[in-house]
Amino acid sequence: MLSFPFQDDYRAWDLQKSHLYKPEQAYHPPTVRFGNPTTFQDDYVPRAAQPRQSFKPGAAAPLSTAPFHGDTSHRRDFVPYELEPKPARPKRPYKPSSQPFQGLTTHRCAFRGLLGSAAKACRVPRQAPRAAPIRPASQRRKKFPFQGRSTTQEDFPEWEACRPREPMRPQQQMPGPSGTFDGVSTFQSHYVPHELVPTASCKPAQAAVRSSSPFDDVTWYSTEFAPKKREVCPASYPSPPGYIFETTNSRGHKFFRKIAPASSSG
Repeated sequence: MLSFPFQDDYRAWDLQKSHLYKPEQAYHPPTVRFGNPTTFQDDYVPRAAQPRQSFKPGAAAPLSTAPFHGDTSHRRDFVPYELEPKPARPKRPYKPSSQPFQGLTTHRCAFRGLLGSAAKACRVPRQAPRAAPIRPASQRRKKFPFQGRSTTQEDFPEWEACRPREPMRPQQQMPGPSGTFDGVSTFQSHYVPHELVPTASCKPAQAAVRSSSPFDDVTWYSTEFAPKKREVCPASYPSPPGYIFETTNSRGHKFFRKIAPASSSG
């Protein structure tokens, strides 16, 4: 029988089962009903609900036996008065000022400037020395003849170019047609034409229904239309009737005032 190192080194101990120190539960629920009432049960006395008395009036409204005259306090107490026509007060014509406009404001007329000394410059008149340049003095370079060759030309010489080979083309695996093309497709060879059956038209006939009664050519517009007199715009007249010229503003617009109709005295 094979044995593993774990089985050789490990030995099971003979452990005894520990006893529980929890006390045994000796409580048994009571079999009788709990007899201690609560404060709510002692103080609360159930009473029968009594319906409240309704103060809502009945659905049937009381009807008056007196006839309705349609009179109101306004109709009985109101006394109409005739208003007198308001007198037309003439508008004062505009009178331009006789004094020429000087173009001066109150600030220009009342303000007087105070004489003061000229402002002095706050700069320091110290003459600072000019800074000497820090760049090194120019040195004359030696002149060498230009050879016209670079590092790339020396390290990468030109290679002899050879003509590329012909491109590799795949060989055609499907054989081409041996016979001549007759110009007939599969649809043309297998298609069987069928005769079309025309659908019955449900459109009504074009003949209109004619009435036997004569046409009176009368409409609501022709019977109820009342033509009104066309009024001419007052601006088309040089002096509009019923208006009085008042003045002309600076833009050349003329202003007219409508004449109040004379009140008829009885």
